[in-house]
Amino acid sequence: MVKILDRVWQQTATTGTGTLTLGAALPGFLTAAEAGGVDADEVEFVIRDGDDFELSRGVLGSSATTLTRATVIRSKIGGTVGTSKINLSGVAEVFVVASAVSLVPPGSTNDRILAWVSGAYSWVQAATAMIADGAVTFAKMASGAVATFAEFNAATASKLLSTASVWADSPALTDGATIAVNFNNGFDFGGASNAVLLLGGNRTLSAPTNARNSKKGILWFGATGATRTLTLDAAWNLATGVEAGPYSITTSQELGVAYVTRGTTVIVTAIVRRG
Repeated sequence: MVKILDRVWQQTATTGTGTLTLGAALPGFLTAAEAGGVDADEVEFVIRDGDDFELSRGVLGSSATTLTRATVIRSKIGGTVGTSKINLSGVAEVFVVASAVSLVPPGSTNDRILAWVSGAYSWVQAATAMIADGAVTFAKMASGAVATFAEFNAATASKLLSTASVWADSPALTDGATIAVNFNNGFDFGGASNAVLLLGGNRTLSAPTNARNSKKGILWFGATGATRTLTLDAAWNLATGVEAGPYSITTSQELGVAYVTRGTTVIVTAIVRRG
């Protein structure tokens, strides 16, 4: 874990390409030890020796008076950019920095956060335990986390169901000689905004398609223009005691067909009349 130390800028009389021995701080700056650095801390730093520089990552030692040059991130020596170590002259300066590498999550993943861990900032795996209770609102959730009806119907894993998606997927039935009910189209069904489908003639409720276990609801029908009759296809299985059709509906009445599915079998549990 890379540790960030504030305002560390020191001289070094080290020669060659080995471990640095850190000297006095420049005026107005701190030594690594004064800034809170301790042995085994990993830091990033720049060595400047004349016109050459070396950006490296290393580890403090000897009471924060030495610094290894374990990994060269970038250097420019004699005008050549690369990852070589400077062959130090014995008159150089060292200052602690935070490189661009340390500020980007490793592997360019999007599930890491910069957190204070054991006295240093480090990229760590994001976890739900890091989020305070009540901190996440619906508005902050990714849209892909909310299930569409198709995803809900397909039992897609790791999806949430919102009230908006439920109500948006309550499709209207369409009036016609035969009225189709496709359970893949929505959670529940109705006519217009009042959820009553007005029949313009004598109609048949056709065999439902794509029935799934445990779906349930009630389909409401009314009549327009004159008294109408509704006949249920034999695939709408009447529970014992339920009124058999065809069902007559006057213009002042509403008729509800209550149903539940068991496996792929649709069972009519009640015929409900209003008016």
